[in-house]
Amino acid sequence: MQPAGLVVDGRFWYPRFRRVPFLVPARVLLAWPEFRVAVDWDGLTCSPGTPSACDLSATVLTDLGRFPSRDDLFADHGQTLCGPLTTLADPFLSRWAPPAVTGR
Repeated sequence: MQPAGLVVDGRFWYPRFRRVPFLVPARVLLAWPEFRVAVDWDGLTCSPGTPSACDLSATVLTDLGRFPSRDDLFADHGQTLCGPLTTLADPFLSRWAPPAVTGR
């Protein structure tokens, strides 16, 4: 699955971090999975002229395209986290994948 590299306006995250919006960067780099979900970052799944609560395309500042992996995206464009935090978080987040689903 190739993630899309999206740079999202930091203000999008303010409601989720009400008490500490000053910690939210102005631009947040997302590695968004390729599968389709109800969240619409590019405005393509909405009917023209019909507003949708799931249309988040106005918050996307830059679409960086698709990448072979999140690590390739971050290697090319850096990360939202500052260097020291990236060093601490990367061993836990790098090449992370959900556990395999087994039949029941």
